Amino acid sequence: MTCRDNILQIEQGKLEQEVERKPLLGREWLRQLMDDTVLKEITLNSHSEEALNVNAKQQLDTSLQKYKEIFETNLRSIKDKKARLTLKKDAQPVFLKHRTIPFKLHALVDKEIENLEAAEILVKVNTSEWATPIVPVLKKDGK
Repeated sequence: MTCRDNILQIEQGKLEQEVERKPLLGREWLRQLMDDTVLKEITLNSHSEEALNVNAKQQLDTSLQKYKEIFETNLRSIKDKKARLTLKKDAQPVFLKHRTIPFKLHALVDKEIENLEAAEILVKVNTSEWATPIVPVLKKDGK
């Protein structure tokens, strides 16, 4: 009989690692040594929502509510913050030519650019000394 150990906690997330090995104690011994609630917590699938205890789930819900703007799916421009790029004194503008987009993606790319312009994420300019090509990648849902 083998068992799996599949979670290694790191500071900001999880690193999953599967290790197969012989168990030190069987289930019967674990039942004798541990409280049923502790045993259930240990055996829960770590990827499922049930693995979160009630307190952790409440903390997660509170954080999601508190920072709901971060988790929104709609794009919008950031109006209350300013960004500044600091370049080296000898920085030279670079203008890279666009990449050829497959014909079947033209309509999708045009629509996405229009959406980003409407949300004021992108701003159309007539000329620029700086440019870099986009690399469109289709998502699983075809967008």
